[in-house]
Amino acid sequence: MEENNVSKAKKSRGAFFLWMAFIVVVFISVYVLWRFLQTPATGTIKMGVLPPPIESFDQKNEQKRFVGKYISFSHGGTYVKKTDDTSVNGSVKESIFLTTPDWEGKKIAVTVEERAESTLEASPSYKMRREAPKIYHETPLTIGIFTGSVFEKQSAVFEATAFLINHSEIITISLTSPIKGDGLKDELLTLLDTVR
Repeated sequence: MEENNVSKAKKSRGAFFLWMAFIVVVFISVYVLWRFLQTPATGTIKMGVLPPPIESFDQKNEQKRFVGKYISFSHGGTYVKKTDDTSVNGSVKESIFLTTPDWEGKKIAVTVEERAESTLEASPSYKMRREAPKIYHETPLTIGIFTGSVFEKQSAVFEATAFLINHSEIITISLTSPIKGDGLKDELLTLLDTVR
C-alpha cells in the first residue's frame, strides 16, 4: 500500500513538473513573439507603377478624329470603331461604323456614295425617309460646300440622319440611340461642322 502511495506521489510530482514545463514553454513563446512584434520593420519598399487607365475620366468631352479615304470628321471620345465594317462595293466608296460600349449604345454610321445623278433622290436611304414624313421630320441643311437635309425620328430606335451632297458624292451620317433621342440632332450638327 505504501508503494502505491509512493508511486502516486511520483506520478503527481511528474504531472506537476510537466504542467510547469508546459506553462514555461508557453510563456517563453509568447514573450519571444511579443518582443518580435515590438521591433521596427526592416526591408526595402518598392513603389509600383499603376497601369495607364483604359478610359479617360473625361471621355465624354474628349474629341477624336476619324480620317478615312474620302471623309474625315471629329466625334465624341466614347465612340469606338467597329472592326467588322461592312464591305465597300458598288456605288459605296466608304463605310464607317462607330459605337459606344456603354449602356446607351449610341451609334454613328457614315456612308460615302458616288452616284451618276447629282441629286439626293439617287440615294435609296434618302428616298425611304422622304416618303415617310409621319416618321421622319426633314429640315434643309447647308454646311460649307455641302447642301442637304437632316431627318429626325423621335421614336425607338431614335435617329438623326444627315444627307449631304457635293457634285456626285452623297454623304450619309446617321446617329442612332435605342434609348433616347434627346441631343442626337445637336450632336449630329456638331459632328457635321467638322466634316472634311
